[in-house]
Order: sequence, then C-alpha cells, then structure tokens
Amino acid sequence: MTHWIGYIDGPEETPFAGGRFHLNINFPAEFPFKPPHIRFITSIYHPNISIEADPNVEHGLNRDALKLCQTDKQKYEDIAIEWTRKHADNRQSLKW
Repeated sequence: MTHWIGYIDGPEETPFAGGRFHLNINFPAEFPFKPPHIRFITSIYHPNISIEADPNVEHGLNRDALKLCQTDKQKYEDIAIEWTRKHADNRQSLKW
C-alpha cells in the first residue's frame, strides 16, 4: 500500500476548529529512508499549508494568506474560518 488518503481534524481554538482536512499520502519505494509525499486535498487558507495555530510568518507558500496574516491578523482568521466552513466541514464526507 503506497497510496493512502487520510485526514487531520482542525485543532480547537484555531480558525480551523471543526474542519476535517483530507490528505493524499504517497509513500515512495524507498520508504522509510525517504519521507512520504503529502498533499492537502481539502482547500485550506494558511500561509504554510498546515493547521498550526501560530503560522510561521517569516515565509509561506500561500503569499496572500501570509501577507494578510502579517498585516491584518483578524481578517486572516476570519477568511480561514470561512474557508474551513466552506471546504472542510467535517460533517461532509470526502467528495471525489
């Protein structure tokens, strides 16, 4: 089994609380000597494409979220909450 689908539930007391974020996890033939490749299936509004409560604001993959997090933390959190409700409602099953 080299391809898995998993999920991470959003941590409480973060903009991602109540969300379920699905992932594609692909294990290379060289595993465990090489790490798996992990990609979010569920859209997430986060500078670092993770669900940490305190994102690293020094750099990020999502430049728009990074800039907003640096300049207007409340607006960033409001958008993250909106995206979580829209894309990661854990009452919905994964849609293919």
